[in-house]
Amino acid sequence: MTPDHFSSLLKIDASDQSTWQGKTFLTFDIDWANDVVLADTIEIVERAAVPATWFITHDTPLVDRLRSNPNFTLGIHPNFNDLLLGKRGAEGSSAQDILLRLVTLVPEAKTVRCHSLVQSEKLVDLFCECGITHISNFFIPEEV
Repeated sequence: MTPDHFSSLLKIDASDQSTWQGKTFLTFDIDWANDVVLADTIEIVERAAVPATWFITHDTPLVDRLRSNPNFTLGIHPNFNDLLLGKRGAEGSSAQDILLRLVTLVPEAKTVRCHSLVQSEKLVDLFCECGITHISNFFIPEEV
């Protein structure tokens, strides 16, 4: 695969197959990873010089490094699982709280992927209110 085979999620236009068909999209959920592990992963992707979307769960100095790379886009990676279990989550007491924390951390985010690929119409409305334009909550097997 050549670097031009890769593309960014933000370049997808569902009505234009050429923006996604035959393309590879690298995405990473940082999931509270240790900074040493995260830095190593960033270095690998930087050496490949390909686009990637990084879904952010928490604040780390490495967010600025990701933000400074023009091949990278930042999205948010909210965790609504505790709320779905009827618990007050460590990330917030409502979906709005969880999203506000992440959008404050990554105000430029236009993409979202929820933990466990959680999705609902109410969440889509909240995403739109936060300026999200692309939702990556679907498992799509590799196209051969």
